[in-house]
Amino acid sequence: QEFRILTEFMHALNNGEITFYLQPQCRISTKAIVGAEALDRWIQPDGTIIPPGEFIPVLEKYGFVTDLDKYIWDVVCKNIKMWIEQGHKAVPISLNVSRIDIYNLDIAQYFHDLCDKYELPHNLIKIEITESAYAEITEIIDDLVNIDCDVSPFDNSKTKKEGVGRTYKGCDGYAPMMAYIGKEGIAVNNEFRPGTQHSQKHTPEFL
Repeated sequence: QEFRILTEFMHALNNGEITFYLQPQCRISTKAIVGAEALDRWIQPDGTIIPPGEFIPVLEKYGFVTDLDKYIWDVVCKNIKMWIEQGHKAVPISLNVSRIDIYNLDIAQYFHDLCDKYELPHNLIKIEITESAYAEITEIIDDLVNIDCDVSPFDNSKTKKEGVGRTYKGCDGYAPMMAYIGKEGIAVNNEFRPGTQHSQKHTPEFL
């Protein structure tokens, strides 16, 4: 079975059988589509769909998953470019990156060059590290920071301080985020939501 998949894969790649579906990401408050994740699909000429769970593990096992990922990344970027040229509003697309990709490629530079190739704003492409890659990420990426972030709401509902807002705990107050350098987690990416932020000077830049 594995040999058959490997034998047929390169033919499928060159024959247009490999494509992607987009799984939308919606903002609950407005029901607007704010992004999407590209999901790999293998559709044979007779319409038969080979499940991702059947062929992707085989490609990962034998080191061919990077060929699949690079193809999908390129096709997605090409489609985003086409949608923009047709006058559609583009939303960020998340692309899967596997453990093998991180071994084989300079991921940051590769996506930088890919966006430039299709003249795309870099914020239209997001990287989603697969579970198998995340399990080994600390061994193969040196420039990530181990960090643990917690939000701790303070109840200031009986004070007259300016800038006090509603916290997620249902009280009026502040909800400072405290970050601990350690081994609790890995900060792959982070962003601050729009709005008033109360933090120690240069905290956003540090994070």
